[in-house]
Amino acid sequence: MSSDAAGTGSARSTYDVLWARFLDGTYTAGDRLPEASIAEELGVSRTPVREALSRMLAEGLLTPAARGVVVAGLDHDAKRRLFDLRRNLEGFAAELTAARAPRWTDRSCLVRAAERRSNGVRESH
Repeated sequence: MSSDAAGTGSARSTYDVLWARFLDGTYTAGDRLPEASIAEELGVSRTPVREALSRMLAEGLLTPAARGVVVAGLDHDAKRRLFDLRRNLEGFAAELTAARAPRWTDRSCLVRAAERRSNGVRESH
């Protein structure tokens, strides 16, 4: 059994493993994800893999193909939405960190980041 699957056959842990692979670039746009191969690789039955892939299909991460599913490509609008989501999450994280930082901590940079988030200011990198 794969250490990736954390020794369980649950759909949730299988989903988590597959999601991590999306994040680390293991799966890229156009890759075919064969249910049987993934199940064998993770050392689980096809049922949790099927459930995880169905969830990813519903979330738009995958698209149906002639034989199974493939990793969806992102159009310009989808990339823009993801960028905006990430920007908002990072600002929110800074806001929470500033609010929870000890009093002796210089929170000015965190407060500025939170204010930029509140004002919708985009940072260029």
